[in-house]
Amino acid sequence: MKVNFNRAALSEALGLLTSIVPSRTPKPILRCVRIAASEKEVRICATDLEVGINYLAFEVQVEEAGEVVVPADRLAAVVRESADDVLSLQAEEGTCKIRGADSHFTIYGQQA
Repeated sequence: MKVNFNRAALSEALGLLTSIVPSRTPKPILRCVRIAASEKEVRICATDLEVGINYLAFEVQVEEAGEVVVPADRLAAVVRESADDVLSLQAEEGTCKIRGADSHFTIYGQQA
C-alpha cells in the first residue's frame, strides 16, 4: 500500500479516531487503527468494541491499494510532530513507513 496524505487532514482524522482507542485493554489490537486504501478512497477505522468509527479520508492520492493495522498513538504522534504538508505512507509486510520532505519514520504494525 502506498498513499499520500495531506498532513493536516490526517492529523484531524487521527484526533477523532484516537478519542475512542483505549489506552489499556487486554486486546492489543484495540489500540490500533486499520488503514485500508482502495483505488479511489482511504478508510481509517478504530473501535473499542462498544463504539466504532469508520473515517473516509478525502485529501489523499492512492498510488497502491492495500491495508495495514498500526498502533494509533504512535501514528498520531508521528503525524502531529511532522512539519511536512504532505506525508507518504507506505505499508508492506506489517511495516508502515511514513515519509515527508525532511523526515522518515517506521512504525511496526500488522498486516490487515
